[in-house]
Amino acid sequence: MKRLVTIGATIALFSAPVVGVAAGSASASPRSAARVSRAVATHTATVRLAGTVNASALPRFTGAGHQAFRLPLRRAPQSAARGVRGPAAAASASSAQGPLVTVTPGTPLAGTLGDGDNITTGPGELTPPDMGFSTNGTKEIELINDVGKIWNGTTPGTAFSLATFFSPSAPSDFLSDPFVKWDVGSGRFFAGIFDVSLGGEIMAVSTTSDPSGTWNLYRVRYPSTTVTGGGCPDQGKAGVDSNVVGLGFNEFAATGVGGCPNTATFRGAAIEVFNKAEMMAGATVHFVYTDPQSGYFSLVPADTQGSSTTEFFASLDYGTSTQLHQVTSVGVPLGGPTDVTLTVLPDLTVKSYSNPPKAPQSGTTKKIDSGDDRTQNVSMSGTKLSLAATVGCKPKGDTAKRACGRVYEVDDTSTAAPLLKKSLTISAVGKYFIYPAATILGTNTVAVSIGQSSSSTFGSLYTTAGTWGLALAGPVQVQAGTAKNTTGRYGDYFAVAVQPGTTNQYWVAGEIGGTSGSTFKWNTAAGVVTVS
Repeated sequence: MKRLVTIGATIALFSAPVVGVAAGSASASPRSAARVSRAVATHTATVRLAGTVNASALPRFTGAGHQAFRLPLRRAPQSAARGVRGPAAAASASSAQGPLVTVTPGTPLAGTLGDGDNITTGPGELTPPDMGFSTNGTKEIELINDVGKIWNGTTPGTAFSLATFFSPSAPSDFLSDPFVKWDVGSGRFFAGIFDVSLGGEIMAVSTTSDPSGTWNLYRVRYPSTTVTGGGCPDQGKAGVDSNVVGLGFNEFAATGVGGCPNTATFRGAAIEVFNKAEMMAGATVHFVYTDPQSGYFSLVPADTQGSSTTEFFASLDYGTSTQLHQVTSVGVPLGGPTDVTLTVLPDLTVKSYSNPPKAPQSGTTKKIDSGDDRTQNVSMSGTKLSLAATVGCKPKGDTAKRACGRVYEVDDTSTAAPLLKKSLTISAVGKYFIYPAATILGTNTVAVSIGQSSSSTFGSLYTTAGTWGLALAGPVQVQAGTAKNTTGRYGDYFAVAVQPGTTNQYWVAGEIGGTSGSTFKWNTAAGVVTVS
């Protein structure tokens, strides 16, 4: 995300777009909760339609002169985000390693965005890209930093400014961390971006299945009264189920001051749950939200494959731990204090995880930031849940700790006793695997988008997949990087998306090293992958 301090300017807060806020019951700390399911206190609010925008007719960005920013990764204190230790997970139902699936990448998508597009279309050089990518099966859309692009099949369109897309009424707002999701059930795209100036998230939903058409916009300042002006609700991530749109973010805030100043400290993870039908209709949207939950870090909502009326949120602790946390959301916000129930499930004990080391890259002693072991993404299909993160591990046969991908597979999420099906580690001797994103294909395959770097390679895009409960295939390169990253900042997240209408194809997207007309030396890559 972007911080105010990087440009040395004060950003004025806009008038709050959230109205009708009502408090729920007092919140309980996850640190003091019993090892049983419990409710999380919520508050109700509404947000009005801010306007509509046509993605095919956007004006050119005409902001201030171009500058170069390294965007910091805001982290929790080592002692923060410790949920209540839950019961040990049930033993894995399968320890088999095969048979392995075959993973076959197609031709990488032409015209993917790079930092040069931030210069020509956006406010200037930025790093890292913060990848958003999705598809409806015929058109693809990529969002990075402050720039977007739409493809018709494999034919790229013209890059457009996210300032004029998300914030046409205030294009100089400080934006960061975009995402975009395709929802099969409704046939709509859902997108969002963190607006530091607003103190919240700008949410967008396409009015048809065509991302090149019109979108409804909602400017949602985080309404918690525990912070000023929304504070700094960082790295929002969304999930969509049959009835709601879930948003999870990490709240950093400074006492009595809005935005993201140096003095902002971690307050906890927070959740917002929006009425999906109202958002699609362009109506005033009812939603519920939590105050910051100090015992959690990066509570990420699930991408739901298929239909479901329960939205799952899941997270890991920050730093060394063995706990996986889950929260469920049931109900649709309509303005009542009991419309939506958020429930904390007992923790699962999983294979130990810890923060990863930085990753070397070819041609330089400058290492790239592997991030931390926060939850990168969560996916749901039926009663199956996958969670992906970057962790530290020592690959088999290696002599040193590396950055590794980790995917946890959880079964029986519809019951009070979910089962840890499998802990999968993506690693290789001398290699560093970073920023995994996992999704579930059909009902029985997990597919992963992931970055890879080493002392002999530039940052590159890789993929792997496997049958649920069995081992993953060896990582396969989708597109190689071509240059060293000059800043050390990388990620902060990759993307993965199911190819609609299939059960064996998916898209992967993420950062690679490359020359794109900027001094930061990064590009992005995307490609479709087939599993057999």
